[in-house]
Amino acid sequence: VGQCGNQIGSVFWPLALHDFFVVPDNSHDLCFKSITDLKRAKVKARAILIDMEDSVVGGLRKGPVRDLFDQACVVTNYPGSANNWAVGYHTYGTEYHEKLEDTIRHMVEKCSRLHGFLLMHSVGGGTGSGLGTAVLKLLADNYPTIDRLVSCIYPIVMQDVVTAPYNVLLSTRELIEYATCVFPIENESLLDICNAQLKVKANTEQINYNLSCKPFQDMNSIVANMLLHLTSGSRFPGNLNMDMNEIATNLVPYPKLHYIFSSVSPLTLSAPTMYNVSGTKLIDETFINAWSRKNQLIKVDPLQSGSMILSAAHVARGNCSVNDLKRNIERFRKKVTFADWSNEAMKVGLCSVPPAGHSTSLLCLLNSSSMISLFKNVVEQFTRLYRRKDRMTANGNSPLDSMRTLEHYLSDIMRAGTADTPEHVKGKSPFFPSLEDQSGTLLEDPNAASQLDGVGVGVGVGVGVGVGVGVGVGVGVGVGVGVGVGSGMTGSQTAPLSSPSRSSPHSQGSETGERFSRKVFVGGLPPDIDEEEIKASFRRFGSLVVDWPHKAESKSYFPPKGYAFLLFQDEASVQQLIDACIQDEEKLYLCVSSPTTKDKPVQIRPWRLSDADFVLDASMPLDPRKTVFVGGVPRPLKAVELAMIMDRLYGGVCYAGIDTDPELKYPKGAGRVAFSNQQSYIAAISARFVQLQHGDIDKRVEVKPYVLDDQMCDECQGQRCGGKFAPFFCANVTCLQYYCEHCWATIHSRPGREFHKPLVKEGADRPRAVPYRWC
Repeated sequence: VGQCGNQIGSVFWPLALHDFFVVPDNSHDLCFKSITDLKRAKVKARAILIDMEDSVVGGLRKGPVRDLFDQACVVTNYPGSANNWAVGYHTYGTEYHEKLEDTIRHMVEKCSRLHGFLLMHSVGGGTGSGLGTAVLKLLADNYPTIDRLVSCIYPIVMQDVVTAPYNVLLSTRELIEYATCVFPIENESLLDICNAQLKVKANTEQINYNLSCKPFQDMNSIVANMLLHLTSGSRFPGNLNMDMNEIATNLVPYPKLHYIFSSVSPLTLSAPTMYNVSGTKLIDETFINAWSRKNQLIKVDPLQSGSMILSAAHVARGNCSVNDLKRNIERFRKKVTFADWSNEAMKVGLCSVPPAGHSTSLLCLLNSSSMISLFKNVVEQFTRLYRRKDRMTANGNSPLDSMRTLEHYLSDIMRAGTADTPEHVKGKSPFFPSLEDQSGTLLEDPNAASQLDGVGVGVGVGVGVGVGVGVGVGVGVGVGVGVGVGSGMTGSQTAPLSSPSRSSPHSQGSETGERFSRKVFVGGLPPDIDEEEIKASFRRFGSLVVDWPHKAESKSYFPPKGYAFLLFQDEASVQQLIDACIQDEEKLYLCVSSPTTKDKPVQIRPWRLSDADFVLDASMPLDPRKTVFVGGVPRPLKAVELAMIMDRLYGGVCYAGIDTDPELKYPKGAGRVAFSNQQSYIAAISARFVQLQHGDIDKRVEVKPYVLDDQMCDECQGQRCGGKFAPFFCANVTCLQYYCEHCWATIHSRPGREFHKPLVKEGADRPRAVPYRWC
């Protein structure tokens, strides 16, 4: 997409053909001797060329590989996007939506086994950044289960496009939201690689090549060779091949943590007739070079001190044995620091066919916390232009609309940046107030827009603080970035924050209208305390019953695991209990005694009724068909905490709720999460299980679609079943529909669907019928 993407494509396809020509035998279907053979065999590239001006695409149409492309899969326009993300994304993205959709469908229908989509574009211009990310979103909406791999070019610091910082920020936000994997590449790093190659004078052939080389063509060749290496497992045979659809599975531990470092060794340049440009190198040296900072395609070292490796993959081609891989993988493990949950696992691939001109090569892919440096640079470049309010109308309809949009996107970028820190991955990050919420009161008044004079950014290990005009503070944990927005307030005023309330029960008592469940958890009881002694310790607060799991079956008077539940007759008794407790780090304690232990502190954990529901996005209507059921939710977990965890993992959460007992209003150990978009919903149900990690909580729970019992059959709309409600729901992502018995048998007898299993509405949990005797 765009000029940059098509220039990379103009190098990619000739080199891809050259890869096929060097197959050692003639058994491969695409082994041809010349372009004429390709034309005669009617072989076409599965490629779509998109650009809003036709200079580069026109060159491909007239070039030596012109017969390789299907003219029906070329989308062009004139005069371009004027280096404006909004024109590419909103104007052309809307105008060409149907044409792009039909063109993609036309190409997909030719695939017998679709591995994924590979997008090539820049993020600094207008068409590549705007229309490129619009195409990405279109793919996410129409093919949510198919991987979307993006190779995008980030411009150098001194851009020749004045609006590039805006374009980069806006497109980066879309890449974080909709891509499966992103392989960022910086022009500055490519220039450094080319300059280093020009200094090499190993032989006469190298010297002659240096004199005749074309720098920009060679820069594109580096990118093309990386992509050829990435797709080699899907194009050639090998004992340990890695297909494209295995990349995200092995390199993306959590959604949105999908920005991947890439490096290639040796660095092959464009001349396809140049064999052994870099000379013969040992296997071990090939691995060492791939880990080197000089071979990285962005100007960041993924193995720098303090960085954390989340996942890694090594894909070798040519003359490399399994023993070579094992030996160097062990060296790599000793060289880096992995996240503690990753088990130091690495994906390896081994393709039998070497690249053109080399006997062996290696592609190294790393998911590292050092990627925060790229986001930091994006934010710094944006801030430099945004601080002056320069070109604010270029990416929106009005300055106020642009400010609002850019601030929302900046907030998303910062969340993605801090997501690469290990603590965030482990679910122990604090709640970050979003940028738009901090400045929300300001943006409500259009006349107040001029009061926002700057954005402060602080970066560092520990706490990053940014201060603009007035008071605005953002906090990051670990290696993070904090953002502060001046709110135009005086020094004595503070900007309102949107982080969830962390106040103790003492600060929200009955005088504020706060209500509690009549069921209270008590933990840490002495092992020799029995039911009557527990009652005696708490009877002063009101009439109660002592209960614990499986109490009736155990026929014991002692809580088996040191905890119990207090069931009070009146809600006021719970408030009295809370008032009598001692608070320590937001936890409540009360002393009780047993026959052998005197005044032992036990934990009291009341349940606020307001903690059962949390609305993250009140502007979005709740759709039961985009809602998931979460089973086995730990009872201390609040709705706001469940919402934040699920939003961090899948994004798009607009509501979370904790299911409670209808009588006592106490959590039953299950919850519901509603999403605002289909992509997040499908990602959640496809995961099936999720690790809920928050504070002391660390539990694996089940996620499945929330099934209703009052839905009509989506297939026949009640015509075949007499208008009865549909009893079955198919949770497979290719269906996601309700079916009556007749339609289920008809639809799921088709090939490929016979193994789908129906979900039925589970019976609601009813309160246990216990003859309570309040005492």
